[in-house]
Amino acid sequence: MSMTTRLFMVFLSVIGGLMVGLFLSNKTKNREKYFSDLLNLTDRLISDISYLQDPSAKIISSFDTKSIHFKKNIYEYLEFTNGADFKFSNTVLTKREAEIVKDFFIRLGTLDYETQINELNSKRMLFNQMLEAAVKRNKSYGRAYIKLGVLGGLLIGIMLL
Repeated sequence: MSMTTRLFMVFLSVIGGLMVGLFLSNKTKNREKYFSDLLNLTDRLISDISYLQDPSAKIISSFDTKSIHFKKNIYEYLEFTNGADFKFSNTVLTKREAEIVKDFFIRLGTLDYETQINELNSKRMLFNQMLEAAVKRNKSYGRAYIKLGVLGGLLIGIMLL
């Protein structure tokens, strides 16, 4: 192999490592967006149910979200309120977090106003803790995944030489 081909192989392996690092970094960022949107939705539900006494499905259907994963869960909830089985897609959450969020959606609109507000306030505190953990994880691991991906790709490229 010529030196140009070898350097090209190193370059491709570094790019491959970078792509893996970006994928993992993006996953931690998506968890942060998910919990941020979930917390914003909970605040809006508390506000609208307390003062306007709107049904939860109406509030959720007009909620604007940044997270595509959360948007998918909102659509699944809206289908559930129209009589379909609740299918909760989980791509960014841990099993424990997914169970908590699924329970949150299932219980929405099934309680009287006062109990619903109390339930939402307790979930809000839990979601806030989850958001703080996701932010911390994103700060500590987000850039590290990218750096490790590049270094891993460079290591593989050097081994190919």
